[in-house]
Amino acid sequence: MRSIARDERGSLLPLILGYLALLTAALTVAVSIGQLSTANALLNNMAEEIALTCASSVDQRTYYASGLVAIDPESARAVALGQLALEHSNFLESISLESVVARGSQVEIGLRAKTRLLTGQWRLLSAHARAEVRVNPVR
Repeated sequence: MRSIARDERGSLLPLILGYLALLTAALTVAVSIGQLSTANALLNNMAEEIALTCASSVDQRTYYASGLVAIDPESARAVALGQLALEHSNFLESISLESVVARGSQVEIGLRAKTRLLTGQWRLLSAHARAEVRVNPVR
């Protein structure tokens, strides 16, 4: 009986298994953080792209009548919805247009989306971007 108690064979196995479990958990957290930041960057890029496209929705009647640059809110919303329909990402799901606000020569876009982490959890992301139309007068 004494020889079995002093036998040290296999004593490293629980330690190695514990370290493997810790390593797996750390890798899962690291990959999830990377996935979350990638999804957030993608959503921000989409918002900026849509805002820049919406900035081209200048109300031409106002511009030709008064020379003032104003973005038409209805046209900006239609352009934003059209651009959003063209967007696709493997990291983002349920991308939706949260807001389109056009004030004068500025337009602000708000987007919302969900992303699924490696752990199976869902995270809700949002992004906002602003664009402005500037006209250089011809001299």
